[in-house]
Amino acid sequence: MNLSRLTKVKGYVSTDGLVEVLKDLKYLLRRGFLGLPRIEVLELLDLEANNFEIKIPNYKHGSTRNASLSINEKVVIATICNLLKPKTVIEIGTFRGETTDLIARNLVDSDIYTLDLPPNFSSHNYRAVPDDLEVLTLRRHDLYIHPSYVTNSRIHQIYGDSAKFDFELLNKTFSLAFIDGAHSYEYVKNDTEKLLPLMELGGWLIWDDYSFNFPEVIDYVNTLRHKGAFHIYGTRLAAMRV
Repeated sequence: MNLSRLTKVKGYVSTDGLVEVLKDLKYLLRRGFLGLPRIEVLELLDLEANNFEIKIPNYKHGSTRNASLSINEKVVIATICNLLKPKTVIEIGTFRGETTDLIARNLVDSDIYTLDLPPNFSSHNYRAVPDDLEVLTLRRHDLYIHPSYVTNSRIHQIYGDSAKFDFELLNKTFSLAFIDGAHSYEYVKNDTEKLLPLMELGGWLIWDDYSFNFPEVIDYVNTLRHKGAFHIYGTRLAAMRV
């Protein structure tokens, strides 16, 4: 905040000064509304450094409450993919494959590993929140987008519960990770702590559903504030550069 504006307002009543102070207060409030600093994409990435074209697919089956990305979130992820150009990506939580497809369409010659619960899955190893159980009932593998991928990248579908899955068996390191599996504190902590040692220096971890709908995601990701975690403004995405 510019303290000179406060001094100006203290000295005499100025409509202009009050407006500017309110703008500063609004800026400070939005920077940490859920606990993490809220940062705009323009503050994170040099969008003018290179020309690039993002690809946002449109799916006929529509969105699913709490299980589909907003247009803002799709643009952010597509932009990060185009600028970061990760060669290896890991995603936890395939669901219908929409985010997998989004990432693949915005990368060239990359390997994308996406973990989902197996079709015959019956119960979680850790506690799950009610929304996770509801989404399980909405899964239809015939709606998966895998057969229609149009990309120069390679998608590797893997199955398992992230609570037990050993990511080291993939024998890979990752420059981008997208965590959107189960939303309990235990699962978000498990998924993050398993992937962190496998992240390349300068890589990005992104968590979906950093929002009031999923308070346990907020609770865990906020513990990483001291490591540089932040909330991407205008989205339900939190992120951290390793």
